[in-house]
Amino acid sequence: HQIVATLTNLRTLKGNAREILRDFLEGHRLAVDEKGPFANRTFAILPSANRSRVRNFIDLMKLQGFELYTAQKEFSAANAIDQLGQVARRRKLPAGTILIPNRQPEAYLLSTMLEFDPRIPAKTLQRERKEILRHGRSRLYDVTAWNLTMMHGLDAVTLATGLPEGAVPLESLPEETAGPPPGNGAAIGYVIDGADDLSVAAAGRLTGRGVQVRVANQAFLFDLTAYSRGSLIVTHADNLLFEGDLRGAVERTAGELGLQVRPIRGGFGEGDLADIGGEHFARVEPPRIALLTRGGISPYDFGSIWFLLDQRLGLRHSHIDENALSRTDLRRYNVLVVPDRFAGDFDTDTRAAIRTWVEGGGTLIAIGDSAGALASEEEGLSQVRRLSDVLDRLDEYKLAVLREIIGSSGEIPSEEAIWSHLLPADVDLPWEGGNAKPGASEEETSDVAELKKRDEWESMFMPRGAILAGRVDREHWLTFGTGRKVPILFGDSPVLMSKPPVETPVRFGYLTREEAGSKPGDTLSAGTGWAALPDRFRIYLRMSGLVWPEAAHRLANAAYVTREPVGKGQIILFASPPFFRGSTLGTARILMNAMVYGPGLGTDQPIKP
Repeated sequence: HQIVATLTNLRTLKGNAREILRDFLEGHRLAVDEKGPFANRTFAILPSANRSRVRNFIDLMKLQGFELYTAQKEFSAANAIDQLGQVARRRKLPAGTILIPNRQPEAYLLSTMLEFDPRIPAKTLQRERKEILRHGRSRLYDVTAWNLTMMHGLDAVTLATGLPEGAVPLESLPEETAGPPPGNGAAIGYVIDGADDLSVAAAGRLTGRGVQVRVANQAFLFDLTAYSRGSLIVTHADNLLFEGDLRGAVERTAGELGLQVRPIRGGFGEGDLADIGGEHFARVEPPRIALLTRGGISPYDFGSIWFLLDQRLGLRHSHIDENALSRTDLRRYNVLVVPDRFAGDFDTDTRAAIRTWVEGGGTLIAIGDSAGALASEEEGLSQVRRLSDVLDRLDEYKLAVLREIIGSSGEIPSEEAIWSHLLPADVDLPWEGGNAKPGASEEETSDVAELKKRDEWESMFMPRGAILAGRVDREHWLTFGTGRKVPILFGDSPVLMSKPPVETPVRFGYLTREEAGSKPGDTLSAGTGWAALPDRFRIYLRMSGLVWPEAAHRLANAAYVTREPVGKGQIILFASPPFFRGSTLGTARILMNAMVYGPGLGTDQPIKP
């Protein structure tokens, strides 16, 4: 059929060449018209220390023939719109901001790729809603959001103006240079900054070459240079048994990946900053990775993860047939990645083999419906649960969310209350007052049948493929290389619920806090869904694409990534594929951290081959 369609298109082109060329010229004239629809819009991508990700984005833009510029100095812009739809009346943007004016010959394609929030026409929404309600299915074939700055996990804003004064054409990202460290004496070690995604590849390759590597779980400062969480350090003291040129091995590996190596002459962090030899520099255990395939595994997700391991990380790994897993000696691996599923469930023997291996020290990473299959009370392997399975225990999960939010806010009671010799007259409880109240009355929340009916209704409206905002626990090792929020491409995947002792490095919904005395904003928690928020918090969920209100209320505050200890090992669950079609680089970094750093950072005793 595709051959027939192609030949038909060619015949149509031949028969209507003059008219088509006229339309083509007309479209391009409109695209560059100084008074046209694209004249006063510029996409601005903020500078990032994640240089490989920025290079990837620039290369992709150049491949499409787009014109790119960069700001040589700081400038101000009015009415800048960010990826959460927030409008800043006046925003300062730093030097080095990448600027892509929409007014250029490929304006239509550029708008399609970079516009934050294209809307589906009302008539199409009506047909989609009707199909869901009448037949219980969606008319949408694929994703409803595909913004390339969000897919790359890069912060960007849309400016209601053309290029600012002083912008110059951008051909490529300027190269960084690392000078010698200050002070005297020979280098005691070498650092690769962890802000870059490819630092994870460096860790995997170096350990595979016999180099002892440590990763920092906290930002640090050596030789007057600041380094990010997730930075790698290779010291001569750790590698006394390494045969060969240690510095050469580090620089060769970094060179393969386009990374910068900085020698250091001292490992003492001033004040409370991390020191070499302290608890904040953990040894990276060489990852020995197995990737599950066939059986009920989705070939799409399997292929994306295979590409990630083979092409981006460059790590050796094995493919294991799901049907043969129970007969496979898993002791040779310390990481097992189970991609999303398209059919079936794990059989009894497979589950038993996985349990034994994890309890012995393995790192299990399960994605999408594979994660949902493990989030089963009957199985008992994971303590994470599907939303539909815990409707009679929602208060436990509400309280867990409140604990996380309040704990990360840094708020404390008044000093008068803390240091008073008298018993305080009253204590504020997070579930009392405004936004933190449950969405239904006490009588309604105790009616499990009513909650199940509501959940079944809301589940019909789950996104087909929208970009949602995830809030990040920036103290967790799984979130090395991420900012405070991460764009998540989410479809009709399990809604996962977590509470302590399960750790939740990423949840759906980015939180902002209003100042005391300001006018309260709208929240998703006031009277809706299972979610809960303390007063004066707002939650942003939808970044781009179609998210019905019912689905938004179901997803807000649910878990995107969870990590929990099991025996000597651990289980890491992703609610949806983190490397969708090889394009979602923000969430892919979390998967990379899990695969490479999991054996050393998350297990009590690594499996020995």
